[in-house]
Amino acid sequence: MTRSRHWKAAILRSVLPCLAWGAAHNNVAATEFSITSLSPGLSGQVVVRWAAETNSFTNLFFTVEGSTNSGEGFTALSAPIPENATLAFTDSLLRAGSMAFYRVAASPAFTALNQPGAFTAFPATNVNGLNTVGYAGAIFDGRYVYFVPYQNSVSAHGRVLRLDTRGGFTNAASWSAYDATLAVGSRAVGFTGGVFDGRFVYFSPQITSPASGELRYDTQGNFTNAASWTLYDAALTDGLSCQGFQGAVFDGHYVYYVPHYNTNVTAAGWNGIVLRFDTRGPFTDPNSWHAYDAGNTGGFPTRGYSSGIFDGRYVYFTPVVNGVQPEGNGCVLRYDTQRPFTNSASWQAHDASNTGGLTATVFKGAVFDGRFLFFAPYPVSGNCVVLRYDTQGVFTNTADWSAFNATNTSALPTEGYDGAVFDGRFVYFVPYHNAASVFHGRILRYDTQGLFTNPSSWQAFDAGTTAGLATQGYVGAVSDGRYLYFAPYANATGFSGNVLRFDSRLPRLIPPTVTGGSNL
Repeated sequence: MTRSRHWKAAILRSVLPCLAWGAAHNNVAATEFSITSLSPGLSGQVVVRWAAETNSFTNLFFTVEGSTNSGEGFTALSAPIPENATLAFTDSLLRAGSMAFYRVAASPAFTALNQPGAFTAFPATNVNGLNTVGYAGAIFDGRYVYFVPYQNSVSAHGRVLRLDTRGGFTNAASWSAYDATLAVGSRAVGFTGGVFDGRFVYFSPQITSPASGELRYDTQGNFTNAASWTLYDAALTDGLSCQGFQGAVFDGHYVYYVPHYNTNVTAAGWNGIVLRFDTRGPFTDPNSWHAYDAGNTGGFPTRGYSSGIFDGRYVYFTPVVNGVQPEGNGCVLRYDTQRPFTNSASWQAHDASNTGGLTATVFKGAVFDGRFLFFAPYPVSGNCVVLRYDTQGVFTNTADWSAFNATNTSALPTEGYDGAVFDGRFVYFVPYHNAASVFHGRILRYDTQGLFTNPSSWQAFDAGTTAGLATQGYVGAVSDGRYLYFAPYANATGFSGNVLRFDSRLPRLIPPTVTGGSNL
C-alpha cells in the first residue's frame, strides 16, 4: 500500500515482515494492521494514522518509523505509543525531504498468565439444538476453530463444534455445530485430535468397538451440508489392522494417524501401526492409503502413542502406554519424511524414560517451538515431569534430552495435562485431571526465553472457575494467532462444553509450528 501526494510523501504497509500481521492464511485475512491515512499538518508536517487490533491490557506499544528510501534505512521517529492512545503521529523530521516513507512497528506483547480479564469462557453445551459436550482436541483453519467430538454420557458422538473467530467469543451466533453422522453414517463418532492441511480438516478416529472411520471436512463447502463431509474405512490397509488412533500430523504432503490402542493387533491393545494418507490423492481411493507397523523399532516396545508433531523433516510420536514398561511408555518414535515410509531404516526410537534422573513417561500431546519439542505430562504417580528434546541435536543421544519436574509450580498442585500449545514465546500445558482423576483447570506455562530447568521459567494459574463456569478438564488446545482455545472434555459435574479462552498475545502471529501437527 503506497500513496504519494503533492508534498511527495509516501507510506508503506505497516507490517514488519517478522510479525506477519495481516498475512493471509487459508485465503482468510487476519485482522488488519495498516496505515489508514497520510495527511499534511501545519508547517509541512505529516500526520500518520493507523488502525490495529488492540486489547485492554495496555501492554502493546507502537513505534512510527521513517526513511527516505522505501527499502532500507528506517529509524524510529516516535517514542513508544501505547495501544490506548490515539493511533496517530505527527512527523516533523522527514518533511524537508523530497520523498518520505513511513511504517508502524509493534513488538510482540505477551499477556501475563494472571492478567485480570485474560481468561474468559463460554458454555457451548447446547449449540444448534445439539448436546455439544465431550471434546478431545481443537483445530484451526485460519478462521474457524473446530472442536473434535469424542464422547458424552451416553456414547461416542460425532457432533463437531465450530467457532467463528471473526465473531464475538461469547456471542451465541458465533457458534455452530453439526452431527457428522447425518452426512456419512454411524461410524463418524469418537475422534481424538486432528489436523488441517490447508483445505481439509481431518479427524482422527479412536473408537474401536464399533470402529470409527476416518472423517474429513472440506472447508470450501458449507459446514452443515452433508456433501462437505466424507468418511473412509481404512480398517484394513496393506494387510494391517488400522484402528484406534489418537491424533494426526500433516507434513505438507501426507497426513499421519497416530497409533494408540487396537485389540485387533495385540491382546494388550497398545499398538504401533501408523496409517498414512496421501493428500494429493482421492480420499476414498485405497491407493491413497498406506500403513506401517513401527511397533518394534530399534528393539524398543514402540506402541501406544497419544499424538504427533512435525518439525519440518521428522514426525515424532508422543509415548503414553505400551503395556511393557511398568511406569508407562517413554519410547519416543520418529519417522524421517525424506525416506520411504515402509522402510524400517526410516524409523528410529529413543527411550527417554529415565532422563536427567527423572522418570519421563506417559505423555499426552507435544508441541514444537522452532527448536525444541515439549511433551505434556499426563497424570502419573503425582508427578509432573515435562520432557524436552533439542531437534538440533542427535535423536538417540541422551545429552540432547532433558526433563523438568514442574510439580507444585506457583504453589499450585500442577499435575495432569493433556496437550500443549505454543504462542510464539510460551508453551502452555492443557489442564486435564490429576492422578486421583479429579479434573482441574490449572494452566502450566513455560517461558522459552528462560532456562528449561530453572523454576523461575515456569508459572501456573488456576483458571478452574472462569466467567462463573466450571472450567476444568480439557483435552487439547489451539492458537488462532492471538487467543488460545482449550477443548472441553469433562469436569466434576460430567462431560463439559465450557470452552476456555486465553488472550495470549498481540500482534497476532500463528506460529508455523502450530499447523504442523495435532495440538492434542
